[in-house]
Amino acid sequence: MGSKMQNTLIIIRGPLGVGKTTISKILAERIGAKHISIDKLLEDAKLDRVDPKLGCIPVANFLAVEEDILEDIKKFLERQSVIVEGNFYYKEQIDFFAKNLKHEKMFVVTLKAKLETCINRNRKRGGILKDKDVQEVYALVKRFDSSFVVDVEGKTREQIVEQIQKGMRA
Repeated sequence: MGSKMQNTLIIIRGPLGVGKTTISKILAERIGAKHISIDKLLEDAKLDRVDPKLGCIPVANFLAVEEDILEDIKKFLERQSVIVEGNFYYKEQIDFFAKNLKHEKMFVVTLKAKLETCINRNRKRGGILKDKDVQEVYALVKRFDSSFVVDVEGKTREQIVEQIQKGMRA
C-alpha cells in the first residue's frame, strides 16, 4: 500500500509506553525496512542497567550497542531502509549515527504522548516497569525533540504511521 523509501535510516524515539516498537514494526513492514530495537539489544548485551549515580542507563552503554550494530546497519542500508527505535534520550546517540553513517537520508521522529498515557500503556502490558521508571525515562526523553514530532494522543496506529510517511516525503 505504502511507497518504499529506499536507503533511509529512520530513528524512532520517545518515552516508554508511547508505542515506538509497535509503530516501528508497522512502518518497517509497510516500507520494507529492517527493524532494530536498541532496547532489545541493550537487554541482550546486559547493558540495560541503570547507573545509580546517573539515575539512568549511561550513554556509553547505548553507544557500545550502536557501535556493535554499525556495520550491519551499513550493509542493510545498501539495499533497504533501516528503522532503529528506542528511547534515544541522549543526543549523542543520534549524533553517533549521523557521524558514522554519513548517510544523506536520515530521518529522526520523536513520538510524544502525555505521561499518564505512557504509564497506562506500561501497566496494560503487564507493568513491566514501575511507574517511577516510566516517569524518569519520560523526563529524560523530554530534554530534546527531533525536528519531526508526532503527538500520538487520540490517533490510531494507522494515522501515526501515515503521518511519519508524509513527513519522510516532505
